[in-house]
Amino acid sequence: MHIQIRAKDFTLTDGIRLHIERRLGTALDRFTQRVCVVRIWIGDVNGPKHGADDKFCRLAVQLTHGRAVIEERAADLYVAIDRAAHRVRHKIAREVRWVHRLPSPRFL
Repeated sequence: MHIQIRAKDFTLTDGIRLHIERRLGTALDRFTQRVCVVRIWIGDVNGPKHGADDKFCRLAVQLTHGRAVIEERAADLYVAIDRAAHRVRHKIAREVRWVHRLPSPRFL
């Protein structure tokens, strides 16, 4: 799985990069055969002014058959990354079930 990370209006630190790689690795581990490229954009909507839900994380996952795009905003960048990774995992799972027409599990 190839991950491309872009940062807007702040410095992309090694800690943030590592968190993204770990979180996406965990979220997408069962789909590694289907995932071609993961593009992630993270940033601060209003720069140094700070504000409620001003950090964003946008994920675009190119699959072998389709694409999943998710965006999350939060006051904390790590929270936005975690939420986006969680949502993209579920979106891809639904897409895979739909493509293969498998019945939905009762409990997730």
